[in-house]
Amino acid sequence: MVIKVQEMPEYQLGRGYSKDGWDGVFDNPPMSREEMEAARPFKEAFADLAEKMERAIAARRARSSRS
Repeated sequence: MVIKVQEMPEYQLGRGYSKDGWDGVFDNPPMSREEMEAARPFKEAFADLAEKMERAIAARRARSSRS
């Protein structure tokens, strides 16, 4: 399953995070080659959580398709 991520180019008030939180995301340094090579997909690193999320998404889609 592929989930599309909508990127927001600028901070928007009222979306559940502060301006400081928004700005803090961009304060992270770039990942090194070693970090990138050691990274694992979310579904692999957090298999139980990924499965719960996929079930929840499937249930929402099933409910909305019945409407």
